[in-house]
Amino acid sequence: MKEKIKKISLSILILLFSFLLILDTEATSGACSWHGGVNCFAGPDWDGSVICNDGWKDSTVSFYSADECLEEIFCTPSQLESLQQKYGVPEIWTEIQSKTQEISNLNEQMNNTEDYATIMYLSSQIKTLVWTVQQEQQLLKQIQSQIDIECKALGYDNQQQRMLDRLKEQEKLLEQLQASSCPANSFYSNGKCVCNDGYIASGSSCITYTQNCQLKYGVNSYGDKNYCYCSPGYEFNSAKTACVLSIICPPYSSKINNSCYCNAGYEWNSSKTSCVKTIICPINSSKINNVCICNNGYEWNSSKTECIKSIICPLNSTKVENTCNCDNGYEWDSSKTTCVKKIENKIEVVQEEGNNVNESSEISIKQPEKKGLLKSISNFLASVFNSVKNFSSNISNSIKNFFSKIFK
Repeated sequence: MKEKIKKISLSILILLFSFLLILDTEATSGACSWHGGVNCFAGPDWDGSVICNDGWKDSTVSFYSADECLEEIFCTPSQLESLQQKYGVPEIWTEIQSKTQEISNLNEQMNNTEDYATIMYLSSQIKTLVWTVQQEQQLLKQIQSQIDIECKALGYDNQQQRMLDRLKEQEKLLEQLQASSCPANSFYSNGKCVCNDGYIASGSSCITYTQNCQLKYGVNSYGDKNYCYCSPGYEFNSAKTACVLSIICPPYSSKINNSCYCNAGYEWNSSKTSCVKTIICPINSSKINNVCICNNGYEWNSSKTECIKSIICPLNSTKVENTCNCDNGYEWDSSKTTCVKKIENKIEVVQEEGNNVNESSEISIKQPEKKGLLKSISNFLASVFNSVKNFSSNISNSIKNFFSKIFK
């Protein structure tokens, strides 16, 4: 009877340990057979091959063709450990190991005793412990199922993350390839080449801000990120298309669109080099090069304030302040249109025989010799004058004689 009980207890113990061994066994086959099996948690190596559990990475088997990794997708060892900690797997496992050791100790005591009562007691204890271990194993199995579910979910996330990481690596490699094709002074970003700070795109090149301004406004320009400027001594033309040499305007003028304009009340001189005060010319005059000139047939008055009609003076006269004055030795004729030579008269009283000076006299006019027409005219006038004088003298003498005879 005792032998039968011992055999039953031994059978229970063997089944218990067999179950524990099954839980702890991990199959390895195919790739990495000499390196502890495939580490599916680690994912593929950089070349897509499997990574072995001992860290060996020189396998030629593709991670995606390994049977071990195709069947299940697992979380990483660290994630698995976190899940086990979350559900208290280490504590349950420790409890199972403790009770298993206790069963082993009770079984040894039972084999060393012949007392029936002791054997029955020890056998009862072993059965209770085995039942407890089985309950804990069932709990552990349930927990492991939940852990597997969460681990697989994390594994899928990891797989997606690995795929994203590979895509990023490919994008990075593509960027590096693209960057090598970008022009000087640029870098590759978001699928395109971007010019460095201080440079701007111009066709297929990156040029400085100043170079960009010079392409637009000429070599006498420079610029920054926002604006272009003309170099010192230069300014934009009126159309804002080029930097041209600056113009320095003279006094009394203003510069508009790089051109000089005389201020109000001023105008250009004849050479266009300075602004002079605007002159308003009087009537009958014209302004030439900002100078008033009387029109033909007119001349300035004495104060130079107006143009009056010009007077043509006759021969032997001089014009003074637009008035004709006969020259020295000349005088106006009776019509005031001609200057004639003045006649110098010399009156001589000649005593006639038998007459007193007071009674009778003859007036003779001696004139200087004349030449030409003027002499003829003068002689004619002199003869007329003498005739008149002689006639008057004769009448006077006759009257005197008449009264002398009456009152004699």
